[in-house]
Amino acid sequence: MITPTNGRSTTGQMWLRYSPELNIVTFTYDRHRNTDAAHRVLDGYRGILQTDGYIVYDAYSKSEAVIHAGCNAHARRGLEESKNNDSVRATHALHIYRELFDIEKEARVQCLKPDERLLLRREKAAPLMQSLKDWLDQELHNVRPKSSIGKAMLYCAGRWKELARFLEDGRIEISNNLIENRVRPFAIGRKNWLFCGSEDAARGMATILTVQGTCKLHGINFFEYTRQLLEEIPRRMSGDIDDLLPTNWNRTG
Repeated sequence: MITPTNGRSTTGQMWLRYSPELNIVTFTYDRHRNTDAAHRVLDGYRGILQTDGYIVYDAYSKSEAVIHAGCNAHARRGLEESKNNDSVRATHALHIYRELFDIEKEARVQCLKPDERLLLRREKAAPLMQSLKDWLDQELHNVRPKSSIGKAMLYCAGRWKELARFLEDGRIEISNNLIENRVRPFAIGRKNWLFCGSEDAARGMATILTVQGTCKLHGINFFEYTRQLLEEIPRRMSGDIDDLLPTNWNRTG
């Protein structure tokens, strides 16, 4: 139960979800950034869930309804940041990751379908991931757990099942960089809209960001879309708006 603010200012969070298959991005406002908020945002969801290493998602690794995939970009970032601490070990792991991401680039260039991408990964990426796993198992005993290289390696080892999910299903990305790209414009400009006025306004803002972000994904001019939408909506009944959604807009002309 969320308590009222009683007129006081409060911080809030925008939760972002992105479906590469449907090409839809959604923003959801919640006052909190904790496990309860994550459950509210993902209530009833079944399917693939790819996240960073934020602890609130850990419960989904045990869910039978969700296939929880990790983000290798976050794993790589930790190793990159530990180069000053242990250049030899960090460079070794980063070299493997460079090859893994090159394989993903190859799949994009060839416009491979999920099944084809999975075959490519099993041929080229699986041996690299196994070599990284073997190296982690061996070297973790030789680093201090609280050092930056130790933390980076423990991140990889502790989330290995999730990090290796992309080898099991061609629909799963190697990282969640796609959603990072979707949230970047919001993060860069957030100081320009620091105050929403109220929580209702924040929820309204989330709706606008959802429509705007999905328009961008479909190559739709948001200003022109909004202008035509406001002209058309008054002529429609509430149950007759599906063709006005950004995902169907190209069919309306």
